[in-house]
Amino acid sequence: MPHIRQSTTVERRIEDLAEILGARPADWLEAFARIAVHTAEAAGERAAGTFGRGRSEERHVTIDLTDAPADDDTDRIDATLHWSNDGFRWVFSSFDGRLVARRGSPTTTEMILEGTLEYPDAAADPAARERAHATAEAAIRQLLLTLCRAVEEEARANV
Repeated sequence: MPHIRQSTTVERRIEDLAEILGARPADWLEAFARIAVHTAEAAGERAAGTFGRGRSEERHVTIDLTDAPADDDTDRIDATLHWSNDGFRWVFSSFDGRLVARRGSPTTTEMILEGTLEYPDAAADPAARERAHATAEAAIRQLLLTLCRAVEEEARANV
């Protein structure tokens, strides 16, 4: 199974991120995953030259974020993430990994999303597999950027 890793820096304290990631249930994250998947799927279709062809009427996106383990480390948050997609041609069908947040400075936090993914059925040949990997990277990157914006906006709203 291919491994993927993306990271970004949030211009907020790790405590701000902990507050948002600690919100339960974590169904709020599904909207962010949908944005990421649909954005990446469109990019995959454009790259394949198949825009509008082969679309499934039934598309599902689910994402589950486990509670971060409670410990004394106030400089790191580590949560398990399972993300599955059904009915998409280019986006991965499943991703199992971790969402890690590490204190970068008193006012910044590094967010890392890493794990393994399962390619969709359309990625049978090497060219399609390369396209599927690029699409997976785009989806992961989009999820991180959307999370980053949400954390920054939430923190600004609470100031």
